[in-house]
Amino acid sequence: MLANVLVVSSKFPPEYSGSGHRILNTYLRLQKKYDINFKVLTSSVTENRNSVYKIQGLTINRISFKPFRSNYFLNSNSSVILINFLSKLIGKVFYRFDFFVEAVLTFFFYFKNRKWIDIVHVIGNVNVTSAAMIFSKIFNKKVIYEVVNFKNNKDYDPLEYYEPFFIKLFYGRGIKVDWQVIVISKALEKLCEKHNPSIDVFHRPNPIDEARFLPVSENKKNLLRKNLTTFSSKDYVICNISKFMPLKNQILLVNVLKTLPEKYKLLLIGPLVKNGPLAKRDNEYLSSIIKLISSLKLQNRVIIQTEFHKNVQEYYQLSDVFAFPTTDEALGTPMLESLACAVPVVMTNIKGVSDTWIKDGINGYLSKLSVNEFAEKIILSSYLDKKILAENSEQLSKIASTMVIDHQYKNFFSL
Repeated sequence: MLANVLVVSSKFPPEYSGSGHRILNTYLRLQKKYDINFKVLTSSVTENRNSVYKIQGLTINRISFKPFRSNYFLNSNSSVILINFLSKLIGKVFYRFDFFVEAVLTFFFYFKNRKWIDIVHVIGNVNVTSAAMIFSKIFNKKVIYEVVNFKNNKDYDPLEYYEPFFIKLFYGRGIKVDWQVIVISKALEKLCEKHNPSIDVFHRPNPIDEARFLPVSENKKNLLRKNLTTFSSKDYVICNISKFMPLKNQILLVNVLKTLPEKYKLLLIGPLVKNGPLAKRDNEYLSSIIKLISSLKLQNRVIIQTEFHKNVQEYYQLSDVFAFPTTDEALGTPMLESLACAVPVVMTNIKGVSDTWIKDGINGYLSKLSVNEFAEKIILSSYLDKKILAENSEQLSKIASTMVIDHQYKNFFSL
């Protein structure tokens, strides 16, 4: 018998997040394939109001109400050290109050649905997801905790979430040993096992839709390029698809482009946060990219699009190389999507993340965060064997296709 699943996510469409869109698509497939019952409870970063709304026929319950706006204080980046310190200190105090408010609202939703719930699938780490795991302990529900956040720091504990002292006292601290933890990279697997060796950790990549992300012919590639860009078949197109934020480090690619010959062009695509505590930071970051392009006189060699594209696979398929100079990453799903399209990837060398999938000189290159090294590796990518890239795409499909990952999920949900 398959379980009734409460999906609790830190963010969910229409708000952009890679994990939110992925989990929506996953459950729509699971519902269609296996008739799995599920309900969705989400929080938000950009919105600060509770709501109930529908998306693709699903009713989504959103709890996001922080009366003390602790996020704004915690995300302070003032250049004045004292102001920065005081802001974060105030933020930590206000966070406790904001957590209590959202935890109470989560409790009412959880209590109302407690008899229906068999399994709670938690994705992300915010007040609502933490509260859901706390109440799962209290009501003795099985939890699948999907770890999607990563910090390249040996002391970082990806399993840690906020729990008030009295919860730790009466119900124990952190993840229960009979809960299932899912991680999306070897680096996260290693960190989880280091901090809690008794838990069950399952490593799997994010699912890649094999019907969309696949190699195309040279003719199809050039047709897509003609329809979607101003670049020609003679250009060598460098593509980056990621959210516009400092961590993704798209600005490095602008400096890389300046060092490359005229035929190299750059395509930067990704959503941009319009409101919420991080909107100012991300909009200023995008402005800095645009200003740099102008100062280097690269306007004719760069295309920027700040939207979410439903058929994003077409942008991989029209490109010659995917360049990903991220400063930190839990996995980097765009890396896998590009490889599935038989497009080579040049990515920051992050141990246990990018080096799991990218093999130098075979399907791409690993690089330091250096303009010259990224430029060198992008040039080298043009010499990679396309037949081997296509074979690598087939191998990836056997590991990370939706068919494979969905079957693994089905096993988790059997009672």
